Amino acid sequence: PRTDGINALDGDRHTAGSISWISAPSPGSLGEGRLSTISGHEWPGGVMPPLQVAEGKTVPEMFQSRIQLSGDKVALRYKKLGIWHDVSWKEYGQRAREVCMALLALGLKPGECVSVIGENSPEWVYIDLGTMHAGGTTVGVYATNSWEQCQYVVDHSESRFYFVENEEQLDKALRFRANAPRLEKIIVWDLKGLKHFKDPRVM
Repeated sequence: PRTDGINALDGDRHTAGSISWISAPSPGSLGEGRLSTISGHEWPGGVMPPLQVAEGKTVPEMFQSRIQLSGDKVALRYKKLGIWHDVSWKEYGQRAREVCMALLALGLKPGECVSVIGENSPEWVYIDLGTMHAGGTTVGVYATNSWEQCQYVVDHSESRFYFVENEEQLDKALRFRANAPRLEKIIVWDLKGLKHFKDPRVM
């Protein structure tokens, strides 16, 4: 039978997406099951080894704890030109650190907002974690927003720094920046098509 997107196979083996597990003897007690497969990886005996739990009271503290625990293990995967690429926890931490140090060098103060707009990507989460490490607050802007909607979010959040993915998102920012007096710098992470573009307020 199928219930809430979960398929039962061979009596006590279950799967949901890329995760499968062996349930406990009592029907319906899936929470007591043993994970056996995640993303195609199977463990000997069908039992996943115990996970080491990251410690900390804040997201940055837990993030740093996870880096220490998992180091070279894969944290993120992304596809570029049809090829999947791995990002380890160490690299993830280094990228977030670079964003953090850059924001501090630009003068970000604790509690200030940093806006970011773009599609789902590793860069988005590097910026998010980097902002938190610098003591700031990440303000996500929908990539499909019009320039007027972007202006509202950036101005209302009093963001001094605005990360934009590419030329398309930069074009929107340039249309409203004159009406966002607190905005100091626009930072672009994909410079395709902008090789010869120069503006003192765009990085």
